[in-house]
Amino acid sequence: MSAAPIKTEKVPKEIVARKEDKKAGQVPVESNSGGPIARRVQVIKDWTWKALADTEEPDRLHWGRVMLVLVCLLPTLAAGIYYGFFAADQYEVEMRFNVVPLDKSLRDASSMLDGGGGKSAASAFALNSFVVTQYIASRSMVDQINKEIDIRKMFSTEKADVIERLDPEASIEKLVKYWRKKVDAYFELTNGSVIVTVQAFTPEDALLLSQTILKLSEQAVNELSARARAQVMGFAEAQVTKAGNHLLEEQKELLAFRQKEKVFDPVQDASANTSSVASLRQGLAQMKGEAAALSKYMSEASPNLELLRAKIKASEDQLRSVQASLPATGGSSGGSAATMSTYETLKGQVAIAQTAYQTALASLVSASRSADGETIYLSTFIPPSLPIESTKPKRLKIVFLVFISTFAFWAIGTLIAYSIGDHRT
Repeated sequence: MSAAPIKTEKVPKEIVARKEDKKAGQVPVESNSGGPIARRVQVIKDWTWKALADTEEPDRLHWGRVMLVLVCLLPTLAAGIYYGFFAADQYEVEMRFNVVPLDKSLRDASSMLDGGGGKSAASAFALNSFVVTQYIASRSMVDQINKEIDIRKMFSTEKADVIERLDPEASIEKLVKYWRKKVDAYFELTNGSVIVTVQAFTPEDALLLSQTILKLSEQAVNELSARARAQVMGFAEAQVTKAGNHLLEEQKELLAFRQKEKVFDPVQDASANTSSVASLRQGLAQMKGEAAALSKYMSEASPNLELLRAKIKASEDQLRSVQASLPATGGSSGGSAATMSTYETLKGQVAIAQTAYQTALASLVSASRSADGETIYLSTFIPPSLPIESTKPKRLKIVFLVFISTFAFWAIGTLIAYSIGDHRT
C-alpha cells in the first residue's frame, strides 16, 4: 500500500529569495538615511516584516492557536473560575415613587402634557424629581446615611468578594464613588416616576439601606416644599405682621386718649348733651310760662309758686352744667372742640389701620393658596421589600461576554496580522 502523497505548499519567489538570503547569513542592512533612532526603527520594522513573511502556514496556525489560548480561552477560564467560585452574591431591592404637588388641580395639570399649562406643571415637578435623583447620588446623602447606618462596615463585610469589597479605610470620595455603583436612581420620563435600585451583599442590608434612602428622600422633599412655601408666604406674613403692629399702635393711642379725657366717645357724648340741652330748655321755658301765669293770681308766698320756682332754678343749673360740657364755637376756650377733633383723628387712623390689616390678611390667604401649589410630597407606589434570591452577578452572561469579546479581539488581531504578513510578501 503506497503512502499518501504529501501536500506541498507553493511558496512565493520573494519568500524563497528571503530564505536564501537568511541561509547565506544576510541581515537587513541599516539605512544611512536619518538619525540613529530612525535607523534603529527601520531595522526593527525590517525584522518584523521578515518574520511575518517567512512564517509558513503551519507556523501561522500554531501561532494563531497559541494566541487563541492566551487572548481568549485563558481570560474566559479565569472569568469562569472567579464568577463560579469566588464572586459573592448580591441582592437587589427596587422601589418607585413620585414627587407630586399637594394641589390636586396642579397634579391633574401635570399629567396633561399636551397643553401649555400642563407642560409647565409637568416641567416643574419633573425638575423636583431630578433634584431627588441627584440628591440620592450625592455626598450629602452618603453623609446622612452614615449617621444612621455604618455603610463602610456594610460593604466591607466578609461576605463580599475581594473585587467587590469596599476598603474599610476608604476615603469619603472613594466611598461616594462606591455608593454610586451600588445605588442607582433615575427619573422615568414616560410616567414621571423615580426608580431607585439598591444592591448589597445580604437581603437584610439591601432592605435596610433602601428604607433609609426612602426616608431621607422624603425628608429632603419635605424640606424643599417647606422652603418653597416659606418663600411664597414670607412676604405676605411680613405684611400682615407690619399692618397688625400698626393697628395695635393706633388702638393704644386711642385708648390712651380715652383714659386721659375720661370719655369713651366725645362725639356721642356731645350729641347726647345737645339733646339734653334742647330738652332742658324746652322744659325750662314751659315751667317759666307756668310760673308767670300763676304769679298773676297767686301771692308770691304761695307754696305752689315756690315749688315751681325751685324746679326752674334746678333746671337752669342743670342746663348750665350741660352747656359747659359742649364744645365752644370759637376762641381759645374751645377745649371740647379740640378734644373732639383729636378723637376723630385718632379714630380715623384706627379705621385706616384696620383696612390695611384686612387687606394684608386677604393677601395672606391668596399667598396661602399659591403656596399650596408649591407644596410637594413624596408618594411611594412600589415600596422596598425583602429580596429572596440574588440577582447579581449574572455569572453565565458575564463569562459568555468575556468569551465573545476576547474571541472577537483575537479574530480581528489574527486577520490583521495575516493581512500584513501577506501584504509584505
